[in-house]
Amino acid sequence: APLPLHVRFLPEARALERVAVLIRKSRRSYPLLNIASLFINRPETCEVRIEPDTAAGGMSFHQCRLCGYVSMSRRGAEGHLAAAHIDEYFAKEESPVEAPSGNFMCVARCGLSGILLGPPNHHSFQEKIRDVHRSRYSHMPIDEYRRHIEMVRDPALIEAWKQEYVKQTRYRLRESSGAPSAGPMKRAEAEAWIAANVADTQIAEVRKAALRADVARTLDDRPLLRSVEEAWNREVKFPRSLLVALRGALVHRYHMHIFRAGKGGYFVCSIRPVPLEPQHAVEAIRDVLTYLRDNPGSTREKMLAALRPGVSEGDPAAKEVLGHLAWLIERGHIIEFFDGTLSVPLGRSEESSPAGSAVPPSGEDAAAKSAQA
Repeated sequence: APLPLHVRFLPEARALERVAVLIRKSRRSYPLLNIASLFINRPETCEVRIEPDTAAGGMSFHQCRLCGYVSMSRRGAEGHLAAAHIDEYFAKEESPVEAPSGNFMCVARCGLSGILLGPPNHHSFQEKIRDVHRSRYSHMPIDEYRRHIEMVRDPALIEAWKQEYVKQTRYRLRESSGAPSAGPMKRAEAEAWIAANVADTQIAEVRKAALRADVARTLDDRPLLRSVEEAWNREVKFPRSLLVALRGALVHRYHMHIFRAGKGGYFVCSIRPVPLEPQHAVEAIRDVLTYLRDNPGSTREKMLAALRPGVSEGDPAAKEVLGHLAWLIERGHIIEFFDGTLSVPLGRSEESSPAGSAVPPSGEDAAAKSAQA
């Protein structure tokens, strides 16, 4: 059954900061849905918030402080800590040993990871199963993990296992760990050291967990992973929770403005759209406003060709018109969209408060179509 969890997605703070800087520098208006898609297409820029719903009672999580990884059990979190972060505490050393002798008819292979576990009649077989289970699949019972082991009668794989076996890996504590130096350890001994000396400080029991989306999609805890994946698939179809988070952060944290363009979606810009009646402006500015009111969705090139026919952009007359356009954009009297189209605002920009209304630009579908591009 699905876990009673509430899963939502937010933009990662540093990634959102970069997006906000780009919006502010460009002075253009961008579709909010397109911005959400940027984050969806790069899970490492999204943050996942996981918390039990009201029906979950006293449910809690065990979270790795180093990367945010979450498990429903303490044992699962310890297994992750040893598997994913052992290199932060130990340096690996290759110790050659004598090649295994005996008659091996088959070799066991982990059906989940492809790791060769060894022939069942070799003394290292059971220890290897425990090592792989503890380091990768401690969230499932050992008997369930054993059902994923397959026996393969392939001389090439048996030979590959022999080549792996002669290169035994040992672990030596790094000086940066701050622990007294010790001799080389087997994997199980290194994991036991981490459980005894690191786990208490690097694993936290929490009621609510926040972690990066790319980390959340690699969880070994299957019920938890299923809840995240189902929520992620819904978000890919329509990023509802991400849109809500983006609107709030862009308006309240970065003081940007949200408005709706024609029949299109919502747009965000750093300049508040402010309507200006042409009759209240000087003649040169009035010409620009009047043209764009009558021809919403035009580009700079089209506007220049209409107002100054046959004049190149480098001509002083063209520069004058473009200077007026820049002034109007800077003050919000003209909206320049992300694709270079221009329109005049016809209503009020959305206020920071939830009750704020929104409905400016274009009187045609040009901006609406660009919002869906």
